[in-house]
Amino acid sequence: MLNRWRGRSLLNTSGWFLILAATALYPDDLRYPGLWALLPCLGASLVLLDAPELHASSAFSRLVLRAPILQVLGNLSYSLYLWHWPVLVLGGQILGTSWLVRLGLIALSVALAAATYVAVERPVRQLPIRQTMNVFISSALGMALGFFVLGAWQNAAVQNLHSPAQSRIQMARMDLPVLYSQPCDTWFHSAEVSECVYGPKDARHTVVMFGDSVLAQWFPAVAEIYLKKPGWRLVVLTKSACSAQEVSYYYPRIKAMYTVCDTWRKRAIDLMVQMRPDVVIMGSTHYGFTPQQWISGTRLVLKRLSPVSGAIAIISPTPELGFDGPDCLAAKANWPDWLPSPERCQTPLNPVTKNSVFDLLKTASEPFRHVGVIDMLDAICPNQLCRAQRGRHIVYRDGQHLTARFIHSLAPELRQALHQNHIPS
Repeated sequence: MLNRWRGRSLLNTSGWFLILAATALYPDDLRYPGLWALLPCLGASLVLLDAPELHASSAFSRLVLRAPILQVLGNLSYSLYLWHWPVLVLGGQILGTSWLVRLGLIALSVALAAATYVAVERPVRQLPIRQTMNVFISSALGMALGFFVLGAWQNAAVQNLHSPAQSRIQMARMDLPVLYSQPCDTWFHSAEVSECVYGPKDARHTVVMFGDSVLAQWFPAVAEIYLKKPGWRLVVLTKSACSAQEVSYYYPRIKAMYTVCDTWRKRAIDLMVQMRPDVVIMGSTHYGFTPQQWISGTRLVLKRLSPVSGAIAIISPTPELGFDGPDCLAAKANWPDWLPSPERCQTPLNPVTKNSVFDLLKTASEPFRHVGVIDMLDAICPNQLCRAQRGRHIVYRDGQHLTARFIHSLAPELRQALHQNHIPS
């Protein structure tokens, strides 16, 4: 029985075990690629090194390596490798990214790969070579044809991107606050606090923005409110992906604990303690914190800032769209008018979770004076429906951040929310 399931040899069985172990056991936070990439590579080498015979006696080999569908996919693998990426990327740009569209694009990739395999790959591979010059000429002509076809494809794509509708959508993707043109945010590269100051240097009053990129996106509205008032200056202390809450956490992008954020946050708070600002506006996006972490992490920060600040406003996290807003709008703009559009570019707020972080922030701020929690959900997603575009405004520049123009349009709503929470504005 053991011989029946282990393949042709122990090497074959060991190779499959290494591949399956890497597939099942590698966690999302593993540093990859790296030395861990050796495990599946070694497993594949062992399987190929000791491949089963043409008439394998092992049930496992017959099941896996002799399965007709797997052999068909193996034959198509190189053509599928060449086709799938442009089809999925360009098709997603044109038709959208719904599951139905993706399923259709995958089927199209397989169909194109099969046609290429039958019409091009297999005939060329089996073609007897009698004169090398003929092969050279045919290859050169094929490359030239491919160059001109791809060049025409690229020109058509560029012209499409520069159409009025697409240009407006692509500009929205880069519609960031002006502070990103200065070295205010060093992201995960450095723990140094790089403050950006706007307004008169000798201003008697100071408002500080403190948090991550989702807080930094509110700069146009905050600047509209405070910098038009005489005697005020605005100091920006933000770091992308760095929560304002005093909580250490794992950052998937760097595949490590975000210790740079912890150090930066402490230094930024120390600087604000020295400043003694009139107003602190702080906030973060949704993080995978537990309710207790939201409460305790917020209170640890407020415990240091509340005694030295005139007032503190905490902006609740921006609702996430769930998809890339400009991508959806670009696909919708490309969709033929005579076909019903599969993309609505909107998503409803989850009624269960829409106020969960807001409620936790309210609970965290209760022991402190002059601290208000601001909820802008109704201004961003009226009627509990988040849209990639509202009227003339493109709302989201990705799936999470709002465009600077849309934020600027919310200055009256933000001023009213600050006033209702007794924050000087």
